[in-house]
Amino acid sequence: MTEQEEEKLQRSLTNRHIQMIAIGGAIGTGLFMG
Repeated sequence: MTEQEEEKLQRSLTNRHIQMIAIGGAIGTGLFMG
């Protein structure tokens, strides 16, 4: 695996994590407030 490929993989994983945390936070807040 080249360095470029690894970098791309890490970036896509990070983006997915951010999305999951954002969605999870929104749902958690909605349940908590509701």
